[in-house]
Amino acid sequence: MSIGERGIWHESGHSVVALSLGSPAADIWFKNGNFEATHNIAHYPEVSLHHIYAVLAAGAASEKLKFGDYNLAGSSADAARISELGGTTIEDYLPEATEILEAHRHELEMMVGELRSKYAQSFLNERPNPFRVMSAEEVDAIHKAATRAETKTP
Repeated sequence: MSIGERGIWHESGHSVVALSLGSPAADIWFKNGNFEATHNIAHYPEVSLHHIYAVLAAGAASEKLKFGDYNLAGSSADAARISELGGTTIEDYLPEATEILEAHRHELEMMVGELRSKYAQSFLNERPNPFRVMSAEEVDAIHKAATRAETKTP
C-alpha cells in the first residue's frame, strides 16, 4: 500500500466529517509527498471545539476504518492541533469521528474514489510542488451528491 493511498483515505475522512458537521469544504493539496487540506475550521466561531476535535481525528478514524490502524506520524499534526486547541488526545475523539464516517460511508467512498482519480490524473501532467488535487468546490460537489443519494435511499 502506498503512502498516497493512506493519505487519500486520511484527507477524505477529514473532508467528510467536516462537511457532515456543517463546516465549509476545503481544497485538498499534495505537498512534499503528503496530502493536506486547507481546513481552517478553528476560524469559524459557529463550529464548536468538540466538532473541531472530531474533524481533526477523522483522518486517523478513516485510516482505521480502511486499514485497521492509523499512521501515528501522519496524524501527529492533527493530534498536536487538538492539544493546542485545548482538547485531550486524538484517541478520545476517534469514536465520534468513526461513528460519523460509518454513517456517511457512501460519501467517504465517493470522496476517496474522486481524490484517488484526481491524484492519478496528476501523474499525466507536470505537477508543481505543492499542487491542488481537488478544489473546495469539487469536494463540496461530492458531499452534495452523496447527500442527495442518501435522501433518495428508503
